[in-house]
Amino acid sequence: MDTKYSNYWEHLIQKIEPMMNIGESILEETITLVEKYHLDLSAEADWEKLSDSFKDELQSCISSKAHTMPNDILLNEFLRSSSMFQMVVDQLEVQYAKLKKNDTSARSLLQNLMQEVMSTSIALNIMSLEDWHEIIMNKKESYLVDDVTGYAYKKLSDLLKPKEEICIYDFFYNKTKQDEIDKLLNEAKCCLLLAFTHRELTKKRGQGMSRFIIDYIHKWQDEGLMKPLKSIFPFCQCLQQYWNNEINLGTRQGLESIYKQKK
Repeated sequence: MDTKYSNYWEHLIQKIEPMMNIGESILEETITLVEKYHLDLSAEADWEKLSDSFKDELQSCISSKAHTMPNDILLNEFLRSSSMFQMVVDQLEVQYAKLKKNDTSARSLLQNLMQEVMSTSIALNIMSLEDWHEIIMNKKESYLVDDVTGYAYKKLSDLLKPKEEICIYDFFYNKTKQDEIDKLLNEAKCCLLLAFTHRELTKKRGQGMSRFIIDYIHKWQDEGLMKPLKSIFPFCQCLQQYWNNEINLGTRQGLESIYKQKK
């Protein structure tokens, strides 16, 4: 092997070795805790029924290792970043997928370990619950993609073209045809116009139209037709233009507030 690359790999191994030692140390301390609290790893355990002291000590163990890292800037930056926690959860998910469905004990253990890793990342102020929600929604989106090449091209196209060119169809998955989207939107428009007429007769005020359209958005998302939205206002702006501004769907503040409430 070329000396230059050999030195590179040796240097990389030196960087990774402390992390491996930390991982081994966490496993050893976890086994010690299991023995201390007389837990049977071969038996199915209800995580919620385990003692709070055991769960507190386990989280304290993970937290302490994250705080006592070698004085290596690169290593510390990685271990104190969200990347480490995401990678751990990803690896647990991979192992979970390999298990048989009737192996409930192991599946339950991995589920709870994932929860503890997420909880620790939040306790250390490295990640938030919203960060994990966004990661999960992005995973869900990736699972729904059938034509990955077309999807990648469409994402690139959306990035390169000017923002004003974004159309209503960009908010839906590419497996849904345009005429199907048109039908969905026209049905929603008819219902909203009826609701609008009724509200005018009753002299109701407030955020009725905003609530109606958000109900439709959640319905389309739950059915796997529409992509998750970090912000709802751009879609509603686009939809109002698509409907020739016949319906006022509400203000940015009102729409975003109701959308977050109903998530």
